[in-house]
Amino acid sequence: MHTSNPIIFWRHSALPFLEVRAVADGRKACYQPHIHNTFSIGAITAGTSSYFDGTTNHQTRLGTVVLINPDTVHACNPINNQPWSYLMYYVDVVWLTQLQQELGINEGHFYPFPKTITHNTAIYQGLTALYTTLSNSEHEILYKQLAAINFFSLLQQQITPVAITDKLPLPHDKLQQVAEYISAHCTESIQLDTLCEQVKLSPYYLIRSFKKYYGITPHDYLINRRIQYGQHLLRQGSNIIDAAMASGFSDQAHFQRTFKKLLSATPKQYQA
Repeated sequence: MHTSNPIIFWRHSALPFLEVRAVADGRKACYQPHIHNTFSIGAITAGTSSYFDGTTNHQTRLGTVVLINPDTVHACNPINNQPWSYLMYYVDVVWLTQLQQELGINEGHFYPFPKTITHNTAIYQGLTALYTTLSNSEHEILYKQLAAINFFSLLQQQITPVAITDKLPLPHDKLQQVAEYISAHCTESIQLDTLCEQVKLSPYYLIRSFKKYYGITPHDYLINRRIQYGQHLLRQGSNIIDAAMASGFSDQAHFQRTFKKLLSATPKQYQA
């Protein structure tokens, strides 16, 4: 990770359960042993460092992921002033406990992660990809919310594998209700909590049920509806810029990329 700012904090009011710290030069970030009241997970994105997990000293390297349970003493520091960089996520314990419960891992109490360090490639790549998604201003909030849930579900399954048992099938009319809401509000910024409120379901269960029924996530469904609305506007004679903005896209370029991705044609070709 290369940036002129050595330390960046990412947070968003629509994801109050999550904060990310991106450190480009770990030589400038030294720590005494300390604790957090959150669950923390970090990825070493360059170089090497030392990591104390409360009982053991480890040497980390590119691709290492550290897992820190709440109220666990730890410290991560440079080695002989060698450069290193990392990402660290701080996750609200109540939110993570609810997700664990949805996955069948606990019975309402936080289940501590059994590992303090891993080199699992899927977890490392997932962590770095999630930061790319969160920090990209072009991605809307629903996409970021789904990405966070998907990663921490993956993390639980990789570290604490359990057989997921589906709840009773969600009635199709409930899923159709969510789809209809998305369709009616497709030009707006929709948040996951709003969709959950429509059918009184938890985020994880709604995402899983929606994808199983429609074959795509609620966000993908939203984007498809926006492109369809954009097609309608183009057929009505709107220019591409107006169609892009009226369809809920942040700019014309985003509209054009998405349009071609879904329809294998540009808005100009469709207009012609």
